[in-house]
Amino acid sequence: PGTRAGLLLGAGFSTTASPRSLRKKRMSARMFETAPPEVLSTLIKLATNILSAPTEPKFRRIKRTNKTIKAKILSHADANDWLVLLGFTGEGDELVTTITPAALSPVLDALNAAASAMRAVRVCGAC
Repeated sequence: PGTRAGLLLGAGFSTTASPRSLRKKRMSARMFETAPPEVLSTLIKLATNILSAPTEPKFRRIKRTNKTIKAKILSHADANDWLVLLGFTGEGDELVTTITPAALSPVLDALNAAASAMRAVRVCGAC
């Protein structure tokens, strides 16, 4: 498949932009505006785990075959960009991040802002 999600699900994880170039962009909730609630909650969980235990290897690795990762993140066209923002790269089944807590904190802030904005829209509706 030629989609970004297809690249993730294919033989290897291919990025369209480097983690450094994406992190250089101003972090804002708009970077995650296309993310459904289940994606936001999963990305927030990944980021929170990394920040809570930055030296714990199990939080810095995800498998593309993991049911939750596959269903809630990789099934979306923007999955590549979202994972790169968390620093995840790799080939084969395993994706690894070496992102620093200082670089990840603004990403988590943007994720939380996007989740808050989504909740506000759901509560308010067509206010």
